[in-house]
Amino acid sequence: MGTVYTDIPVNWDEVIMYVRCEDSDFVDFVVGSKKVIIYDTCSFRFHSNLNNKAQDSLIEFFKTDKAVLVLFRSILMELASIERVINREYVSFLKRISQSGLTVLVLYEESIFDILNECFSSQKRSFEYLSWAVRALKQPVSTITNTLKTDKRLYSQVLEGKYRDGVNVYREFFSAVRENKASGDNLGEEVIAICTNILSQLPGTRDGKYCVITDDKKGAAAIATLFHRTNSSFARARIIIYSTPRLLQTMYNIGILKEKEDVLQMLSYHGNSKITVYGTTEYDIDTGEYLSLDIEQFADEIIKPNGVNILF
Repeated sequence: MGTVYTDIPVNWDEVIMYVRCEDSDFVDFVVGSKKVIIYDTCSFRFHSNLNNKAQDSLIEFFKTDKAVLVLFRSILMELASIERVINREYVSFLKRISQSGLTVLVLYEESIFDILNECFSSQKRSFEYLSWAVRALKQPVSTITNTLKTDKRLYSQVLEGKYRDGVNVYREFFSAVRENKASGDNLGEEVIAICTNILSQLPGTRDGKYCVITDDKKGAAAIATLFHRTNSSFARARIIIYSTPRLLQTMYNIGILKEKEDVLQMLSYHGNSKITVYGTTEYDIDTGEYLSLDIEQFADEIIKPNGVNILF
């Protein structure tokens, strides 16, 4: 982990009051929940800086399906950053979610192995899911790639799929990549892609159960690419990727946001900069394009009939 990042923030005692970790029933929360929403770093930061009314609207959306929210440890590391402290606004957002009655799980990524063990009798089968996901995601330059290059044993186990009885490859793999996390890398997005892909393949998982909220376009692309590349013999449920703009359009469509001012309020974190969305307009005949809109234009598109259909 070097001298920068830590998976246990200095002010963990403040955070733990509002989250759950790997206690005895965390598997039941994930497997038994109708909706599981996994937060990326950038979106969590954005939403933590919204005012109380806007956050309450978000929470209302989360409660429509009694969602369980998940922060993986690599995301917590990024939130704590080089100061190793979870900012006050992040703690306040977690408190607000917790006091609403929703559950936020802070999980080590390797904990998904425990979830798979509830569904499969063979540990080898569980390790195959990890191997396939890492192989499919593997990029020329990344923290995961560099970790596997320098650890021949992990390379053999994960990329070559040389399973050995009694070895928890999940724990060894995710511990190693967290230790190698570096400033400015894309580890959080890669980890979310791998974990979400594996979870989506649990037997009986319905389409849309697992959702990711990310405003990182490269992160979203990594998730989509991994799902396209995954071996077709692994049946999987479809997931939903929400950027904040797509999330706001969904919230408006189901009646949580009712007026233009409600939309504008939800965009207060954005300042006066342009919003770039990938979507289609009424008469488009292709699959979509990137559109750059100012805040007012975006709000107008959300509320008008036949406005932009936001894909991301």
